[in-house]
Amino acid sequence: MLQCDGWGGTFVPPLFNLMMYQNMQFLNIISESLARHNSEQAMSMLMTERSKYLDNPLFWQLLAESQQQEQQYSNAFDSWKKALSIEPSNPRFLFSVAKLSLQCGLPSSQLFAELLEKDKFNEELLIGYAHALALEQEHDYALKALSLHFSQKKPSKNILKLHADILLLQSGDAALIDFYKLKIREKIEIDFCYEQLINHALLKQNFEHAFVLIDSACKAVGRKKQDPFLIKKAITLSEQKLDREAFKAFSALEHCKSVEKDMAIMRMSLRLNQLDSASAICMHYTQNGFASTFIPYLSLIWRLQKSGYQDWLEKSNQFIRSYEVGLKEQHINELVDLMTHLHSASNPYLEQSVRKGTQTDLLLFARQEKAIQDLVALIKPKIMDYIRDLPPHDATHPLLGRKRDSALNGNIKFSGSWSVKLVKKGHNVSHTHPKGWISAVLYLKVPNKNQLGPAPNGFLQFGTPPRNLQLELEHYHQEAPQPGKLVLFPSTTWHQTQPFNDGERIVIAFDVKPPGIQT
Repeated sequence: MLQCDGWGGTFVPPLFNLMMYQNMQFLNIISESLARHNSEQAMSMLMTERSKYLDNPLFWQLLAESQQQEQQYSNAFDSWKKALSIEPSNPRFLFSVAKLSLQCGLPSSQLFAELLEKDKFNEELLIGYAHALALEQEHDYALKALSLHFSQKKPSKNILKLHADILLLQSGDAALIDFYKLKIREKIEIDFCYEQLINHALLKQNFEHAFVLIDSACKAVGRKKQDPFLIKKAITLSEQKLDREAFKAFSALEHCKSVEKDMAIMRMSLRLNQLDSASAICMHYTQNGFASTFIPYLSLIWRLQKSGYQDWLEKSNQFIRSYEVGLKEQHINELVDLMTHLHSASNPYLEQSVRKGTQTDLLLFARQEKAIQDLVALIKPKIMDYIRDLPPHDATHPLLGRKRDSALNGNIKFSGSWSVKLVKKGHNVSHTHPKGWISAVLYLKVPNKNQLGPAPNGFLQFGTPPRNLQLELEHYHQEAPQPGKLVLFPSTTWHQTQPFNDGERIVIAFDVKPPGIQT
């Protein structure tokens, strides 16, 4: 009961208002839980109280958002429809349905177009619209939409990146380079455009061109903004094996706090067999939020040192396991046809490990085609078997230190899922998956024996370091390609694929999302 000033009595709030206050308190608690990514708990609480909120649009919004975090996409669509039935013109609800449609591989460009008509300078809407058009293989229209935005408003870095990526995927490296050079001449996000061009040159190992770009960038941005480009210069010197000049350049940048810089110093130290120095950098970042990025390098250091820590980390390769998923021939054929349709790009993204092939965009397992959802239903029990067979919990181990209860009960979520198509001489360079806990590859289509060539052509190999580190370490395990075969392994494990002579290889790959750390 509330005491009220000005008179001697008390005021009892109307029951309706009290109920509204309690309802809002409950929904605010749910909203805070979702912000902390406790979607499983939030969804459970919402479903328990569902009967009280059937006419409340905020309830349906929160339920949809929790279902999306739990990757229950079909249920999320139903909840958004409920929210829109109460508030059919709510722009947030309409935008959320458009984004979810895009994520799930459903036609969504028209949904974004209708929203853009009412808010034509909304960057999120424009990015969604162009992305949707590109995925619907309307690349020219996507580029036109972005170009129209350029003529009306200064583009952001995100808009520039999307435009450049679409050009790259469809027209190749030259189109991306020309685009960023044009924006530099137009004095649009000069720092960002130079950074993208330099990254492109480094990934292509065109070091001489990288030096030219870095010098041009330093002149363009002025002395006060040069440090990021001087870091790029030191990295380029290191990658070119000009070690004396690289050490001097890095020493001049001691005042710069940069993970990118320290990663380059660590890689150079590792290449030069300065293992203690490399290990110290890795241990620092492993304890400061970058474990999944630096543990793979520790594994290389420990192998070179013949340390017992390597056996602790890899358990003599027992974490690499293969399974037969039980895919029928018709199901495999349906998946191959669908993946072939989805591989509409002509080139891979720059950051990807694919060489002579392409990789699909967005979360493949969010797509609603029956062939994909049936596949996910077949894969999840194999992941549960893998987790169930792991050794006992070890709080300090990147694989064994995670909570397993939820996953063993079937609540398995994916931080990434995609398809890779390789053609003649195609392969993946050695890499790891920093956003995953457990990674996997499922073979759908492989070249025949004559097309593959002699073993180990086309094999998936584990333990091979990145080639430019020049370490005398060979792979320690390999798997032959075979349709229907699923290979599961820790996301921190280095892996690559060997080129093959001819034909086509189509796989589906995914990362299991890391659950919480069990203490």
